[in-house]
Amino acid sequence: MSEPTFSIHRSQPGVLDLSGILSFATVGRAYAEVNQIIADARAITALNLAGLRSTDSAGLACLLAWRAAAEQRGRCLELRGLPDNARALAQVCEVEELLSQPI
Repeated sequence: MSEPTFSIHRSQPGVLDLSGILSFATVGRAYAEVNQIIADARAITALNLAGLRSTDSAGLACLLAWRAAAEQRGRCLELRGLPDNARALAQVCEVEELLSQPI
């Protein structure tokens, strides 16, 4: 069985496109990479999540952590295109509002 994949691309100014699987298997590397980009590139204002094929509870925690890290830096980070499975998990965990509210 192959390793789950996760990738990051910059499609337009201020936006990072995330694709693949954001799960327990990929979240460690994903969190570090995206967090570093957000810290270094102050112009990053949004994460486009439409390319994520799957997200588990670890991925959901990662999304919340990226928003919290941006808030600690006094910045806004919009999460766009939250996949249906991530939205359903956020609803079950009662954190959907934290993913969509403006910071």
